[in-house]
Amino acid sequence: MISLRTLSSLIFLLICILTLAEVFIFLPNSTEITATLICIFVTIEFTKIPLPQQISGLILVLISIICGLVSNEWRSIILDGLARTSIFLVLFFAVTWLQFPVNDSPSLKATRDHITSRDPRKRFLYLAFGVHALGSILNIAGLSLLTKVVKDAKNIEVKRRLSISLMLGFASVSCWSPFFIGMIVVLIALPGLKWVDFAVYGFLMSVFMILGASYFDRIVHAKQKVNNAPNRVTKFSTIILIKSFSILLLLISITLSVVELFQVNIPIALTIVAPPFSLIWFAQQKIGKLKVFSASTKLVRMTITDLPRLRNEALVFGAANMFGLGIASVLPQEDLSQTINTVFPWADVKIILIIITMVLLSALGLHPVITVISISTIFPPHLIGIDKIIIALTFLGCWGLSTSMSPFSGTTLFMSRVTDTPPHQIGWYWMPILALPSTIIVAIFVIGLRNIIF
Repeated sequence: MISLRTLSSLIFLLICILTLAEVFIFLPNSTEITATLICIFVTIEFTKIPLPQQISGLILVLISIICGLVSNEWRSIILDGLARTSIFLVLFFAVTWLQFPVNDSPSLKATRDHITSRDPRKRFLYLAFGVHALGSILNIAGLSLLTKVVKDAKNIEVKRRLSISLMLGFASVSCWSPFFIGMIVVLIALPGLKWVDFAVYGFLMSVFMILGASYFDRIVHAKQKVNNAPNRVTKFSTIILIKSFSILLLLISITLSVVELFQVNIPIALTIVAPPFSLIWFAQQKIGKLKVFSASTKLVRMTITDLPRLRNEALVFGAANMFGLGIASVLPQEDLSQTINTVFPWADVKIILIIITMVLLSALGLHPVITVISISTIFPPHLIGIDKIIIALTFLGCWGLSTSMSPFSGTTLFMSRVTDTPPHQIGWYWMPILALPSTIIVAIFVIGLRNIIF
């Protein structure tokens, strides 16, 4: 008899196949089928979801249904909300394929060892930029690759600083990377906006965030003795560097080529590219150890059996999409936007309010996807008098910082497992000391950009 885990894996796989197929061919009742499959998947995995996410997800779903009953649009809110979630799930699916060849790649391991063996006085900066570069394309797999330095740290203070460095470097990737879930959420929340419209601005903002955090860290710990110093810097050849970045550039170039060739969005393109790319990459690593077919079969099996762990994402993103549609169905956008414009007629003040709202709500446990969808739905940029690009940069600058300060986000929970530290200690005690200065940098950058260019 088939196990529940296997059933969950197959259901998630079917969701991704249907989402991919309906981009190219017409599938009757695809919305209803996809929504039903997501409901079944979450139901099967619900007991394994952490209690805080269970509670917040159920509350959002309940509010959505109540709003739907009031507006008499409950059916479309449920179906469309869940169907919209599928685009995020295929992105998580694609990233899951990449994590296994990444962890086994000799060139990426050598890159990791080089980054983590740097002078302890400069390691914060090296780690932040290292995880930023790897994470911008490999997503959470890039972060996972560099966590070895945190696991090896013996001193709790060193472990804390290295963890903050990794989390801030990884968080700032959301400012510009097209492979980050934050970017996909913002592009969907602000229709008509393209990644190329603001990617350069986002990249510059991320660099300022990392440099500012590194400088602040050096000031705060200026008198602290350096602990856990490496014995020597790992030898690192130019060939290894070329190999590492060739892999990353090949992945991003193929993905963007698929975007242009088939006129699809980035999650769909990455879902098309990631499985064959990962299979070839993984098989190449196993030459001499396993036959090509055996290596490919092993990767497929590991990836599919790992899909049920995406249960948290399915619940949170499904509930957030339903909530956004539910709120939009009962609240008069123009009236609320007019009230905001009357009370706060200054655009810069509105930007600061968005930043404060995102960071505070995330610290309290509300995932930024909920905040972004809600704000963009209730207060569309054109009604509050702010350019879409400025709103997008505000959302993206706060996205990573918000998830790093939330004890319930995937990033914080991941680092909690790595450091063997309670997630609330990481989110509420470790991160604010550097995340808050980074938030100020985001505010200064976005407001400055609005006044100078937009």
